[in-house]
Amino acid sequence: MDINWAPYKIPVVFTKMPKDELGAFYFSPELRIEISDQLSGSLTSSTLLHEVLEMISEVHGLRLSESCIRTLEVALSQIMLANPDLMHRIFPEAPRMPQDRSEWAGEDGA
Repeated sequence: MDINWAPYKIPVVFTKMPKDELGAFYFSPELRIEISDQLSGSLTSSTLLHEVLEMISEVHGLRLSESCIRTLEVALSQIMLANPDLMHRIFPEAPRMPQDRSEWAGEDGA
């Protein structure tokens, strides 16, 4: 799957990662997000959200600490999970979000 964030197209790759790593954002040589292929359900979604927040912080020079990013990830995840219709209230034209990774485009790992 790719994340479109003009002018960027950031690949999200599900791959084998060390046991203690859930995901990673790489700024160089190209923007890329990796997510452990061992994750499932809301852990996959929250890890992806975490890495997107890392990406925004890095690209915009926000220099958010890992603690700040983790706090934003957990708070946003909790709000979205407790309010499933919230995204459609904020973005009424947005397509329905996949419920789990098996529904995501590019299930072949990209």
